[in-house]
Amino acid sequence: MRTSSRQYIYNAIISRRDTANPSSATILRGWIRPVELSLTYSGKMVSGTQTLFAVFVSFAISSTAHAGFVAHTLTLSSPLFAGMRVHYKEVSQQVSGQPTALFLHGAKFTSDDWATIGALDAVAASGYHAVALDLPGFGQTGGLRMFEEADRANFMDAVLEELNLDRVVLVAASMGGIFAIELVMKDPARVAGYMPLGAAGAEEYINELSARSDLTMPVLTLWGSNDFPESARARIYEWVFPQQRKVVFEGAGHPCWHENPALFKELLVEFLSDHGREWRDPVA
Repeated sequence: MRTSSRQYIYNAIISRRDTANPSSATILRGWIRPVELSLTYSGKMVSGTQTLFAVFVSFAISSTAHAGFVAHTLTLSSPLFAGMRVHYKEVSQQVSGQPTALFLHGAKFTSDDWATIGALDAVAASGYHAVALDLPGFGQTGGLRMFEEADRANFMDAVLEELNLDRVVLVAASMGGIFAIELVMKDPARVAGYMPLGAAGAEEYINELSARSDLTMPVLTLWGSNDFPESARARIYEWVFPQQRKVVFEGAGHPCWHENPALFKELLVEFLSDHGREWRDPVA
């Protein structure tokens, strides 16, 4: 079966609430602002909305050029991390007034995954600066794999400060979500957008997140329909983020972004495009 650039075998569903009932997909057009994105479901085209974020970083002590990206190693100056060396990949250059897409990988991956599936190139081609981290204890980054909550928050602060990143669009997969949510909780003004990909983290702060009134950044949640029992986490993002939208990859498992990279990149680029103007001109 051949598909066009806007039709996918995965038959994704976009929803703001539960779309377990397929017929609800056709109702979305009436109460969610449609954008250009169209996806197939049961043979019908359904208009949807999107919100998405990515997270990347830039700065280095040592750099190595590769096809499509430059690899850097940054030594953190914060006394909290005693010279920890953080490896990351970077594409494009920072643009004044525009957030950087910051990618945070899952426990079975490293920053290599974003380069392998072409996500970094896709973001660069859309005109955005992107940084993909090797998180502590993964890839070529040192440190312990699992920080305490405060350590994760401080790590994110230290990296963004060293790389001089004022605002970011977070793209966090699975375990990467426990780092992303710390930044969302501690400094939401710094998060221009958030794209959780089967991401953990929000479940740790259900009560706190529900009580917040400042979590107004756009959010696009991606999930695989066969991602059980982790799929229960997806509902948390619906409850606590007022600007949240969800895309379910029908037939996909936990690493839905990896199983269907074409759909993931399409959603990512269109999310950046859809919200680009408001990020450049917040008062528009």
